[in-house]
Amino acid sequence: MPFASIQATWNLYETAAGEMLLAAKEAGWGVIIKEALANGLLTSRGDAPEVLARMAAKHQVGIDALAMAAASAQPFTPTVLSGASVTEHLTANLQATQVSLSEQELSALSELSVDSTDYWKRRGELAWS
Repeated sequence: MPFASIQATWNLYETAAGEMLLAAKEAGWGVIIKEALANGLLTSRGDAPEVLARMAAKHQVGIDALAMAAASAQPFTPTVLSGASVTEHLTANLQATQVSLSEQELSALSELSVDSTDYWKRRGELAWS
């Protein structure tokens, strides 16, 4: 077998790959998540919803750390890429390792998922703005 892992986009807005990633894990593949911060939308600089801001404050971390913790908590046990390009962002992202989300919190965060077509349209617009 030439490959032993799969890399895919998964974040609180775009969760469509979740079932496929779980199947990959169950088949023995490693799972690598990219775009856990939805290209900046799930950060303090983005348009993150109030529920995310409140939950981040409760855990005493930034919105980005909470979004990364949610990605890390998925049943397909991923490795989550931060994409940080400066030390400040990496330091903030690493706070995700200190967050333990309850099932109730993960359920509340799952409500943030949007239609994949809408997500990718928005992401494309970001790339050209």
